[in-house]
Amino acid sequence: MSRRRRELRLEAEERWPTLFEGISWVWNEDQSVFYENEDSAIKSLATEHPLQWRQQFIKEWRECDVEWGHQSNFHVLLQDGLNMNRVLKDNVEGRQLWSKAYDIVIDSVRAEFKTSGEKRQ
Repeated sequence: MSRRRRELRLEAEERWPTLFEGISWVWNEDQSVFYENEDSAIKSLATEHPLQWRQQFIKEWRECDVEWGHQSNFHVLLQDGLNMNRVLKDNVEGRQLWSKAYDIVIDSVRAEFKTSGEKRQ
């Protein structure tokens, strides 16, 4: 692992530990062992984690998106910084997966609040 890649990974893991864990959870070398396909792996972010974890994931996703989302090498940052073990051909593909993970998790949080009748604080 290059020095720059290691620095990015350490920075991301320190600043966004829940996000780092979630990305590593979904996109890892064992994904095909645990999940039928990539979509079911992404959905596991919403189904296999408690509400508080998902809320923290969303918070960290937003912070990371502000910091890294606009950069021209965003797909490389996902792979090197957030430990996404998946080949991304360009920023468009990286952005699509990034947004898909966010959408699935935020929808699950909203649904849980709607079902329970709780209000956001």
